[in-house]
Amino acid sequence: MSEMKNLRQHPIEHLRGVIPGIRPFPDAADVFAEPVEKYARHFLPLVTIDLALLDDAWSGPIHLVAPCEPYEGQVGEWGGRGVWQRAAQA
Repeated sequence: MSEMKNLRQHPIEHLRGVIPGIRPFPDAADVFAEPVEKYARHFLPLVTIDLALLDDAWSGPIHLVAPCEPYEGQVGEWGGRGVWQRAAQA
């Protein structure tokens, strides 16, 4: 991992192959707390990055996730009125 210690020196567009400390598409159980199944229905884990790659003072993983988009419509379309919508009407 020493040659990749500081990602700021290595722009992400130049990275190829397996990179120690970066794990693409991690298991949902490694990313989410319980109830894992609930979160995995709504979010797709994209990558886990060891924070020590970014700064020596940091440690632990950070997970990047994306919402699972519905086939038709928009995220949250059928969820009813949100807190922010109710507050805007008050």
